[in-house]
Amino acid sequence: MQLIQDSRQLQKEIMDCLLPAFQIQKNNTEEYTIHEFAHQYFYGILASNEAEEPWMDEGFTSYATQKILAHTYGLHSSASTFLNMNIGAHDVRKNSYMKKPSRGTVVQPSWELNRGNYGVNTYSKPTLILLTLEKYLGEALMDRIMKAYLEKWKFQHPRTQDFIDIVNEMAPQNLDWFFQQALYDSCTLDYSVKSISLEENRTIESENKWFTNQVIVTREGEFIIPTEIQLVFTNRDTLFKKWNGKDSILVLKFPGPSPLVSAWVDPEQKLWLDLNWTNNSLTTEPQKVTIYRYLLGMLKIYQQLLGSLFFY
Repeated sequence: MQLIQDSRQLQKEIMDCLLPAFQIQKNNTEEYTIHEFAHQYFYGILASNEAEEPWMDEGFTSYATQKILAHTYGLHSSASTFLNMNIGAHDVRKNSYMKKPSRGTVVQPSWELNRGNYGVNTYSKPTLILLTLEKYLGEALMDRIMKAYLEKWKFQHPRTQDFIDIVNEMAPQNLDWFFQQALYDSCTLDYSVKSISLEENRTIESENKWFTNQVIVTREGEFIIPTEIQLVFTNRDTLFKKWNGKDSILVLKFPGPSPLVSAWVDPEQKLWLDLNWTNNSLTTEPQKVTIYRYLLGMLKIYQQLLGSLFFY
């Protein structure tokens, strides 16, 4: 028993030395405080039924919490800076959803959610749904929607459809298609740039080069939402193309005097429900800056480790 206690004490002392060196910034206390305060609006003032529709309390509360943390600490640094890796509260929710993206639906009573998917469908996925809706509509309009929702339904026990009605009333278009997929279905969203290719064409009459650029974009999941595709050419011309997201395979061809350098679906990363942002873009040029950035990051981690181990 004494050996175990000594081991635990030693482990604590080592961690006390290591953690400051890694410059960890975990704001759990702040997050819990903000989260419980936000409950006063959604569980208190609005009086949402947490048993019958838990997402309307915990989901909205988590959404409000993440926005406050991101505003205070930064979008990708509000949760941790452990080992030089900046992680935001939004990222934590996204990671949680990515692990179990299609386990059940959001709108269902709490007693039908098992332990394995309660957190995902009550906290994480609703947060990403509301963030995606905010980016799709614009933050200013989303703020007005939330204020109107609170004002109309305070102390009246609103249900899911009541919130949807407010959105449809204030949005420039009916968004039933979005809520049907996001709240009442377990379908997933994943857009991907599969390939970039070009064909050089040169006529006998002219020595000028002419290229036919081709981009193949795919929809891996069943969730459909309009987005943009950004195309950058070697002469630095940038083209944005709107895409309704319906095609499972989209082939784009762009003839012109410059080869295509990169293609990016959802370049502003508005679609927080997208399971994998790493496959949203593709480039034909090596990104040396990115490599150097990661090398410098690794050197910083190594320096921190040496500093914590040798205590100089």
